[in-house]
Amino acid sequence: MDLNLKKYVLLDLDGTLTDTEEGVVNSFLYSLAKIGVTVDDRSSMRWIIGPPILDSYKRMLSCSDEEAKKLLAGYREYYNNRGIWENRLYDGVEEMLCRLFDGGKVLFTATSKPDVFAKRILDKHGVSKYFKYIYGSKLDGSISTKEEVLLNIINTEGIDISECVLVGDTKYDVLGAREVGMDVIGIRWGFGSDEEFVEYPPDMTFTTPDEVCKALLG
Repeated sequence: MDLNLKKYVLLDLDGTLTDTEEGVVNSFLYSLAKIGVTVDDRSSMRWIIGPPILDSYKRMLSCSDEEAKKLLAGYREYYNNRGIWENRLYDGVEEMLCRLFDGGKVLFTATSKPDVFAKRILDKHGVSKYFKYIYGSKLDGSISTKEEVLLNIINTEGIDISECVLVGDTKYDVLGAREVGMDVIGIRWGFGSDEEFVEYPPDMTFTTPDEVCKALLG
């Protein structure tokens, strides 16, 4: 795969552009506390970062869709006011976006986070200007999985999948890309693990934003 030929670069948000662990975990724990569930070791909750939050509730509590939606309301109660600001750009990410943009790449976000939240986060960090458009899930649930986000980008923009590459940090990025037939770069500074990338291998993996830039720009 010649990454230099990829015109469109689709980037995950949580764990790829931003370290969102504090805000996501705080919001999740807040929603659990509202129903009397406590977690002693918050570090054990990092697994919730990446997949749709509704799926995380169902996996953890074996609850119904309706119960998960009620918990999601509590999550958003905290996240809308505080959690959304509890994040930071990873070192080197802003420079990576600038270099890719200046190098002629067309950038989109491809996040399972609702797009309205993604835009507020990227606006806060001053990097929205590098993206042609910010794509994510929808609050009404009409688009939720990584696969659905990617298909929405392809269909809305009318672009060729062969000219695209997804950049992400977890198996959910790899699985979503595989479902739509898109090439995928795995990055190792986020929330994924080496074990994930052994079981669900990306086309290439990189350890720093600088390496991603060099690969995509040639």
